[in-house]
Amino acid sequence: MSTAHPAVADRYISFKGIDYDGNVARVLAHLDRRRTGSDAQAARLIDYIDRQRASTQGAQRDDLLLLHSLVNPIRELFERHADTPALDDLDRLERECF
Repeated sequence: MSTAHPAVADRYISFKGIDYDGNVARVLAHLDRRRTGSDAQAARLIDYIDRQRASTQGAQRDDLLLLHSLVNPIRELFERHADTPALDDLDRLERECF
């Protein structure tokens, strides 16, 4: 009796050609557009992201890791505003970079 598992594609073989910085920058730009709205939840989330990005003490995160750790609240924000372009860019970031 064989216990071998069927071959599964390893998506981590190579990330060559993926624009991590561009994907992150697009999502951050969508968040920045939400900065001026009247959504208090968005303001708190964006303020938190700003503080984390500017932090010089304690554990520091790069922007990709920061967005990864906040992907669910970011998605909820974009969904709440029916922001399809932002959701598309967030989906791409998740698919290619997380």
